Amino acid sequence: MSRMQQIVAVIGLGLASQVSAQTVIFSGSFEPPPGGPATDQDAMRFLTQATFGPTMPEFDHLNTIGINAWLDEQFARPFSGHRPYLDAIAALPEDPQDPGANNVGNDTRNEVFFERALHAPDQLRQRVAFSLSEILVVSDQGGGLGGEPFALAYYYDLLGEHGFGNYRELLEQVTLSPVMGHYLSMFGNRKPDVANNIRPDENYAREIMQLFSIGLTRLNQDGTEMDDPNQTGFQTIPTYNQETIRGFAHVFTGFTFTGCDVREFEYCSAWEHPERWFQPMTAPEGPWWDNVYRVWHAYPENKQLLVYPGVALANGVLAGRPAPTAPGSGVTAQQDLEVALDNVFNHPNVGPFIGKQLIQRLVTSNPSPSYVSRVAAAFNNNGLGVRGDMKTVIRAILTDPEARGATTGAAPRGKLREPLLRMTQLWRAFAASNPANRYNDWFVWWPGQYVPQSPLHARTVFNFFLRDYKPAGEIATGGWVAPEFQIQTDGYVTNFSNVMDWLVWNYVGNPSPWASRTTFTRPAPAPRRTPMLTVETTVASALPIAEAPAPLLSVVIPSYKRAMRLERSFRFHLKAFEQAKHPMEFVVFDTASPDGTAEVVADWMSTDPRIRHIRHKENRGFRPNFLSAFRGGRGKYLVYLADDDLLIPEMIDKYVDRLEADPSIGAIYAPWFLLDETKSSKIMGAAWTAYQEERFEPGDHAACLDFILKHHAFPEIFIVRADLVPETF
Repeated sequence: MSRMQQIVAVIGLGLASQVSAQTVIFSGSFEPPPGGPATDQDAMRFLTQATFGPTMPEFDHLNTIGINAWLDEQFARPFSGHRPYLDAIAALPEDPQDPGANNVGNDTRNEVFFERALHAPDQLRQRVAFSLSEILVVSDQGGGLGGEPFALAYYYDLLGEHGFGNYRELLEQVTLSPVMGHYLSMFGNRKPDVANNIRPDENYAREIMQLFSIGLTRLNQDGTEMDDPNQTGFQTIPTYNQETIRGFAHVFTGFTFTGCDVREFEYCSAWEHPERWFQPMTAPEGPWWDNVYRVWHAYPENKQLLVYPGVALANGVLAGRPAPTAPGSGVTAQQDLEVALDNVFNHPNVGPFIGKQLIQRLVTSNPSPSYVSRVAAAFNNNGLGVRGDMKTVIRAILTDPEARGATTGAAPRGKLREPLLRMTQLWRAFAASNPANRYNDWFVWWPGQYVPQSPLHARTVFNFFLRDYKPAGEIATGGWVAPEFQIQTDGYVTNFSNVMDWLVWNYVGNPSPWASRTTFTRPAPAPRRTPMLTVETTVASALPIAEAPAPLLSVVIPSYKRAMRLERSFRFHLKAFEQAKHPMEFVVFDTASPDGTAEVVADWMSTDPRIRHIRHKENRGFRPNFLSAFRGGRGKYLVYLADDDLLIPEMIDKYVDRLEADPSIGAIYAPWFLLDETKSSKIMGAAWTAYQEERFEPGDHAACLDFILKHHAFPEIFIVRADLVPETF
């Protein structure tokens, strides 16, 4: 197998069309660089693990300098932040041609995520930040954060900026983030007040242990569960109990936005001070309204923290202390918090627990115990006596023999690609870009329509999927896990494929081999203010299309926010009716769709003059749009087409001929079929059936209704004479 063939086989994306054989063969010396990659397959595998997808320039660069030098380069690169991008968008002037386009929301967060994932030079930081966002979870789905895109971008930047630092510092930054404070209710958490039945909230106290550091049971360094020697048979050892949760809950009291006075504690907000979201929380203390010194942190209570071999605190107890009565008169809430975080960070579970999750996010779902042990050892000591050095941990994960291809026994290697990574790796492979320098198309702003993921959008604190999820079958039987399969549903598989297919047809110069398998050739779309993604390749030429004659038939399509459906409809119908028996037109009546409908229709109009587009300036609702559709067709006959339905050309020809032959017929309804698009477009049968032709004269309302009810008819699709529309609709 030649060197180029190896590349194509590894990534399966046909990159050979973008590079010459000479470029690949002479991209480096024939001897692999010290430390790898040893083969082209390994180079592609490494870039798949360490970036948002391999590219040919990065592949050549890696083969030239080697893995260790590449890691050194990436560790030295600063983080390409998300919040600065949002600030820049918010500062843009209003576009009179597209009002609201520069408003910042969570769709803009998705936009910057893809921009950074596709083009940021600090690929490793970006990939690690994404991995950490799936471990140290916050989400716009909870904590009142749905309307705080800047705050969520700040949190994501926090993960990127501290992802190559020390895990202890990262844990403190996460704990004091107002975003985490709101998501897991540490923000505004109060000391106990027995008289008013107030007790500290335990939410963050529980999750920092269960999810962010040590897990539920004691672990060996290799990540396997430790056996309790004091119990008969194999029994796990809990890492904490309810007393521990209660102790940490008391530690995490008294914190709110920086800049809030002690008297504002109960109602402090960032409404007039949005910058408060971007600063660590603090615990205000000071004179109350009666000038008595007031605190909100639980000082006096003894706090039971974690107990483990070598714990610094005697029996894991943080002793209570008198509350300060003046500034500087005693310990602070911040000092208590730091002691508690030290107690968590130094637990022997942290290395294997966090290390294994990072391995799962970057390399493989089922690392061997030896792999986990080596990474945990790197976490415990970076070689200079420092614990928690994330650069050392990341290097250990990516350079481990198992990551580089060593066999792991019976356990399967690798992992199912997460949907977002599947998308970014495809786009990076084909050098996808946007000439408008913004990824503000609907499929970027709202990816949840076709993939069950978008950044900081998990439904729960347990991430998009559980780290120990086992799909039924061979994986579960083998005792393995495959977390990503938990969100790999039939519906999302179909939706993802449909959207990728839709995007391929919208690429400028589509390089996909699918394009050569159809006789329908599309030219490049006409320029527009916000183009779709483009691919760096030569644009295929298209045959000129003759002007359409005056239509006998108008297919009218009322639509709102259905860009993807319209794309599918045009692709099918323009081909199906390419040799239509009767002159016809397709008219889209768009009631101010904000999702790219106008762009989709414009693209197809540039390829086929039979298409017209009537767009309302504002959303008029379904009924007015429906009525305008029937009054806007130019044909002698009108066919109503829902944008998710398909017409059968032979039947349309048949019924138009029937109308032409019999002027006494005003409209024709016909049964329609159910099409299962998840099973090779299998027709499942008729939605309703008419065993013989039924004819209803004007005024036969009762007979018509009786027919509809007896046959369970749903008379949605019909052909009507246009001259009857004014008196009918």
